[in-house]
Amino acid sequence: MPYLPYDKENQYGPIQTSPQSQINPNQNPPGQVGKPKSSGQFVNIQAYLDANKDQASQMAQSLNQTIVNDAEKAQKSIQDYSTNNNVQVAAYNPSTALANPMALSDAQKNEYKQVKATGGYTGPESFDKTSDYQAVTDAVNKGSQSVNSLANEEGRINLVQQQFARPNYSAGMKTLDQALLQKDDSSKELLNNTYQKYSNINNLLSQAQLDVGNKINAAKEQALLNKNMFSNAEKEAFDNTLNPIKQRADDYNRTIPQIVDSVRQDMVDDTYNENTLSKLGLSDLIGKNLYNTNLNNYLKTDLTQAGVDNMANAEERARYAALAALIGDPTRTEITSNGQPISPVLIDRVKLDADLKKQGDDYNSQYGQLNEIYNSRMQEARTVQDNPNLTTTEKWALMGKLTSEASDAREKMDSLNSLYNINRLLNKG
Repeated sequence: MPYLPYDKENQYGPIQTSPQSQINPNQNPPGQVGKPKSSGQFVNIQAYLDANKDQASQMAQSLNQTIVNDAEKAQKSIQDYSTNNNVQVAAYNPSTALANPMALSDAQKNEYKQVKATGGYTGPESFDKTSDYQAVTDAVNKGSQSVNSLANEEGRINLVQQQFARPNYSAGMKTLDQALLQKDDSSKELLNNTYQKYSNINNLLSQAQLDVGNKINAAKEQALLNKNMFSNAEKEAFDNTLNPIKQRADDYNRTIPQIVDSVRQDMVDDTYNENTLSKLGLSDLIGKNLYNTNLNNYLKTDLTQAGVDNMANAEERARYAALAALIGDPTRTEITSNGQPISPVLIDRVKLDADLKKQGDDYNSQYGQLNEIYNSRMQEARTVQDNPNLTTTEKWALMGKLTSEASDAREKMDSLNSLYNINRLLNKG
């Protein structure tokens, strides 16, 4: 017979047909089985089919398994295609990261920048641009071609030829093998069932393409929504940081004249309130001798309008820098790391400290000399008084001179204290 396992000796089993036989498998059998010729030929097709019924079942099972394998491979490819491309993009609110940029980890910073650039989606643009699309379409084409070939005679003949092809597989042999499958009820049922089970492969792929396409579109839409949130969120974050500082700057600029006047009024005497001491930077001089220094001579006024870089505190500078780094905007320079505070009034501390030191040094030098004279003359007077070699008259004369010089030194010391206003201290009101 045509279908039997092919071996190298071309032995096909005990039942054979003549290669010259011209049997039409579509002819109706005459109803009787003729006696076979001595050459092994059968006088009609029915006798051939009856004799090879078991082989027909084997052929159907072998052919069916090949088709099932192709079909299930196609189905598995479709399932993998759907699973591998189950893309989703979560909603991302940049305001969460912008609320406290200094507390973000490196991973959170990278996520922020990645979502800002892509919206969170970097996948294919459409269902047919996936990395596995060609593989699934190839598998489905092969599986559906195998299954759909069962639907017509030409297709089944091609399947038989592909499945059982061998070097001397003639047209007659192919026709007889097809007849075996077509005329055997169990074989027809098996193949028909396979066709019914797997004939929807193309529909499965179409549905998978639709599902994947919908998911990709949904992911792209969410990514676009994510990206569109960044501009307003970043502006709001900077506004929330800058606006309070701008308000303080505006308040400061508006009150500059009042600040200058209040400080000048407080400097009438040597007792300053806390606010003046702070503005002038004089807190360290509380209780120190001012001598005859007129602090008004060292007062400077600066009517320059303050900006946010002058008014920001250390925490605000750090937050602003973290925001600028997170969004990657090098033009954000309104607040720097080294901005200097500003005040409409200040004391020239360099000149003041130098003058106070000079007055102190001059006073101490003169007072020290006079004090030395005073102490020396008083000691000499005591020595004269205790000298047994001097008469009383001599003692009184010498002691009078010495005490007079000591008294003169004392008077000069008192005058020096008054001249340098030695008891004038800077006081805290």
